[in-house]
Amino acid sequence: MADIFFSYKSDERERVAPIVARLEAEGWSVFWDRKTPVGATWSAFIRENLEQAKGVLVVWSHASVESHWVEIEAGKGRDLGCFVPLKLDEVEPPFGFEHIQAADFTRWPGDPSTIEWQGLTEAVERCVPRNTTGAHKLARLGNSHRDVGLSQHSLQDTDVALKASRIALSPLLVKFLKQYSRWAFSPLRIKKWGCERAGYERFDLYTTAEIRTELEKLLNDGVLEEKVSKKGNKIYKVKL
Repeated sequence: MADIFFSYKSDERERVAPIVARLEAEGWSVFWDRKTPVGATWSAFIRENLEQAKGVLVVWSHASVESHWVEIEAGKGRDLGCFVPLKLDEVEPPFGFEHIQAADFTRWPGDPSTIEWQGLTEAVERCVPRNTTGAHKLARLGNSHRDVGLSQHSLQDTDVALKASRIALSPLLVKFLKQYSRWAFSPLRIKKWGCERAGYERFDLYTTAEIRTELEKLLNDGVLEEKVSKKGNKIYKVKL
């Protein structure tokens, strides 16, 4: 089972995805995918993973403080003795949790070198030691480590590979959008459809939120233009 049970409101999956990805990259296994296996009930599946986790990380947001299930999961973490809360929004935690200091991620830029991130990982590591072999990072990167000369025996090398893979997103997006310049794409479409195209498998390494962030940067740089889909969603196209 996972080291960390990540408690959040399911509607906010994209908001928390960068945090989960970074925790996994730094050596923790995280339970956060709530898809119930065939033959199991949702409540039993959640309970099993919650009871077997070493610690519980709870996200407080406008949505989660109103969630009965998030409050139950937070209570289990508090009883377990390894309870790490963080705030995505300026909210008052539910009764019984308001006096427990939460990591303030309301303005976190996604940078692991920030005080916010260092404070969070220190709190987690006090009760859940991280996997220092780098195995979780290698699993996330898959076979792409060969492209950046990654050593399987060095955690530092794994960090370099992860950063190199992230930096490569912007040129990969430009290349993809130029190749398929007939169409405009949403971030979700790029991730799901794009990763199935030859040469663009790495899109599967990124969250939809990360792809959207890079698209916005390219838009601001004048490389892309935006359009609106029939459903009213923002889509992106390369400028020709």
